[in-house]
Amino acid sequence: MKPLFLSLAFFLLVNYAQATIRRCNNNPNVTGTYTTAQAAHDAANPGDTIHLEPSTNGNYGTLTISKRITLIGTGDFLSAHPGNQVNFYPSGYCSTVNIQQGSDSSVISAKVSGNINIYQSNNITISNTICGGINFVSNSPNPLNGLTIVKSDIGSITESGGVTNMTVIRNNRVGSISLGTGCSVILAYNTLFMGGFYSCQLYNSILSNNIFIHGGYLYYAPTFTNCNLFDNIASENWLPTSNGNLNNVVMTSVFSNILGSPGNYSFTADNCQLLPSYPNQNLGMFAGSDPYRLALMPPVPSIYELTVPATSGGNILNITVSTKSNN
Repeated sequence: MKPLFLSLAFFLLVNYAQATIRRCNNNPNVTGTYTTAQAAHDAANPGDTIHLEPSTNGNYGTLTISKRITLIGTGDFLSAHPGNQVNFYPSGYCSTVNIQQGSDSSVISAKVSGNINIYQSNNITISNTICGGINFVSNSPNPLNGLTIVKSDIGSITESGGVTNMTVIRNNRVGSISLGTGCSVILAYNTLFMGGFYSCQLYNSILSNNIFIHGGYLYYAPTFTNCNLFDNIASENWLPTSNGNLNNVVMTSVFSNILGSPGNYSFTADNCQLLPSYPNQNLGMFAGSDPYRLALMPPVPSIYELTVPATSGGNILNITVSTKSNN
């Protein structure tokens, strides 16, 4: 019964908004919930919130969004960061999320094992999310406006003929970012692992306070065309040598938890904090005014400690529940 109780408690704690909460929970014997994210979306009104609760199965399927919603999970890397969620069940997730026309001002704050594909939608926010990739899909002749990607763990950021106006990408861990001439971004306070075919390809963008790391196989070096770069550092000779940029930085002198060696750096979980001794602390995903949060904790209340006695005293069962707001 504990998973059921925790799911109910999670629901009660996060029912703070005026909009309707739609619960997704596909654990056995849990009733009154949706078993797929699509079913919850289809039943929702614009402005509703969908919670993907922890589950032994976890997968709530492919989700196509065509109305304004907020999608919230319970974080990730939970076992690596005890004290964030008492329930270590895998966070509920979607396999793919397609954000279609009509979804303006939606918020994605949940795990997606595959891609988040953004079609003709504006003012989309992706925050406290772990996903395989984010793809700006062909939307000519109209550009995507007001996109924000913050405090997330993202495998790749790409475009399929997409056009964007100054998408904000801030305080994330990113595997690679490769965008065409029609996409401009503000890339700030990110920790980027360069690897793959096109590790980093940007045009007409502004980059500041990022850390570029050689994380493995690299076919093409990063390229920055008509971009302004300020106060970034890199493990290789990738950046212009002006405006406070530094190349060939040994990353074991920067990070407290980095593994490997030059050319093949890595981390366990999302432990990408800088060494306190590194002289410039204004770099990477944990810097700035709104830093990345360990375990991708969404800004909603959570139960981080629960004590339930094995037996009751008469008709009374005394339990202890510890919560925090995560604001």
